[in-house]
Amino acid sequence: MAHLTFADLLVVFISIPIEIIWRFTVIWRAGLIACKVIQMLRVFGLYLSSFLIVSISIDRYYVFTKTIENTKKLNRILLLFSWTTAFIFSVPQYKTVMNNQKLKDIKSRPDYK
Repeated sequence: MAHLTFADLLVVFISIPIEIIWRFTVIWRAGLIACKVIQMLRVFGLYLSSFLIVSISIDRYYVFTKTIENTKKLNRILLLFSWTTAFIFSVPQYKTVMNNQKLKDIKSRPDYK
């Protein structure tokens, strides 16, 4: 449960505030590395939360339907799978964030008149 709590706190304190801030402003002043890390953490929290819920569901399925003596081993495998998969799926977000120099010709928002 602590892992799911951590994942949900990532969503609450990283993903949601960044979305709110992005709705009000277009300019990022924290630098490219901070932008990439924050964007990666945003996606990582969402993936981790989803994968942990799936892991809990798989664990509950095995507890109720199959007799397993060593559920700790299964829990560790599922947790490792959830964290590793969430990290692997969130790495492309780090790579896709562009430098401001590349964005010179791209308009981020249309001008409304």
